[in-house]
Amino acid sequence: MYGLVLAGGQSRRMGTDKGALVYHGVPQRQYLYELLQNFCEKTYISCRVDQAGSWEEDVEYNFLYDRYDLGPITGIITALDFKPYTTWLVVACDLPYLNEKTIDQLIRQRNPSKIATAFINPKNDLPEPLLTIWEPQSKPIIEKFIAEDNTSPMRILKESDIQLLQISQPLVLTNANHPEEYKKALDDLKGL
Repeated sequence: MYGLVLAGGQSRRMGTDKGALVYHGVPQRQYLYELLQNFCEKTYISCRVDQAGSWEEDVEYNFLYDRYDLGPITGIITALDFKPYTTWLVVACDLPYLNEKTIDQLIRQRNPSKIATAFINPKNDLPEPLLTIWEPQSKPIIEKFIAEDNTSPMRILKESDIQLLQISQPLVLTNANHPEEYKKALDDLKGL
């Protein structure tokens, strides 16, 4: 299994690169990269070509440069194009509460016979697409959705044969897309 940190977004709502925000003493992309390295054979950061040169010089990341401009599905399909017979554990860089326990649960309860394994978000009873294990057999399904101009990872999960899991720590699925959410996450994490 390979790991993929999605860090290629524009971060318009946050007003600054969400991957550069610090929640755990290092930039979030570095925290997630190192977290996934504990579980994955190899880990990559998905980003735009113009982003990578401005990142931490003391960290040697493996990069996968986005080949498309389709939103979050871009990193997922780029990874599946790069290694089509590989299972990918995908996380978005805007999940400040993500921890080892949650990754461990996702991997332990993975169902490789399905196209993906994802948590149900208890806030909306929908699959969480950006903390998901995508199996190799998801590639043709994702390509079909993209060909039909449907690029929502959540929609792909909702309309496909996937393994859905109940999350033991629902707070982990909270993402930070706005400055006030970043501040709240910082306060919350101080108390954990």
